[in-house]
Amino acid sequence: MCVCRYYLLDSLKALLDELKIQTSPPKPTVTLQPSWTQIYSGETVTVRCEIQGGEGAEWTYEWSPAKLNTPPTSNEYRISRATESDVGGYSCRGRRGSSWTDWSDVITLTVLRKLNIFLSF
Repeated sequence: MCVCRYYLLDSLKALLDELKIQTSPPKPTVTLQPSWTQIYSGETVTVRCEIQGGEGAEWTYEWSPAKLNTPPTSNEYRISRATESDVGGYSCRGRRGSSWTDWSDVITLTVLRKLNIFLSF
């Protein structure tokens, strides 16, 4: 009788662990389009929060830094005419229902000054 109880508890624990793995929201990934982490001032880049396997679900997004003025339902942020104020790390997380994902890894964007070189002869 004791052996059966332990077997049942082990089976129940394994089932709960499996359910936890299946229901945990996946960790998002921040991507850049174009995919370069170094751009020149004045260029445009789109920062996107991608959640693998999260297609078709209604997600709410939170961005870091919080200065990103995006609607919570938008998984992307467009930087037009990049400046030095856009330099830094970007990360995101998503919420579906009451469950938040972990924060994505940070992707660091560098904005380089364009050098204007004029040649005269």
